Amino acid sequence: MAHAHPSLSYLLSFRAEKPGTAGRSRRRRPRSRRRPTPIRRPSRTLGARLARSDRVIWDGVAALRALLAREWRVVIATASEHELAAAYLRGIGLHAVELIASRIDPTTGRFHVHNHGTEKPRQLELAGIGTGWTVAYTDSLNDLPLLQRATRPILVNPNRKLVRRTTDRLGTTPDIVSWNGAALHD
Repeated sequence: MAHAHPSLSYLLSFRAEKPGTAGRSRRRRPRSRRRPTPIRRPSRTLGARLARSDRVIWDGVAALRALLAREWRVVIATASEHELAAAYLRGIGLHAVELIASRIDPTTGRFHVHNHGTEKPRQLELAGIGTGWTVAYTDSLNDLPLLQRATRPILVNPNRKLVRRTTDRLGTTPDIVSWNGAALHD
């Protein structure tokens, strides 16, 4: 099961700066002495703060906990940065799920894996999850590659336009869930 949590799907809008570049020359340090970018602490802080916010979709959390209780393999595939997503999942009590997320190179502060669109199924495959899954939840047409490989594609809190576009591209109408705890789209 792949799941892109709506609260995590758009949060990575910042880029870490290279450490030590402000007001300094561009001379490179030896590789072994490079300090990691300052992304981990702010990502963890933001993830923990979001987990305490009113943006948590508790119905979705409950659904995933129920699947875990039935011993399903639950995988969160998100375009959000890994540290941010991991902190969020810990904060909402879903630390037991597997996480496939975007990764930032600690030496450059840039993505070396941007887990978005067609990259998500590729990253799931590289992680040994396979090429098809039983259920896939999403709130975005960007996750069409996930839905296409699912036996049961599910849209979360979709608007009519998303349902229509997804149905047109899949050739079948996906299941729809309305989970409380999120602002429903118009």
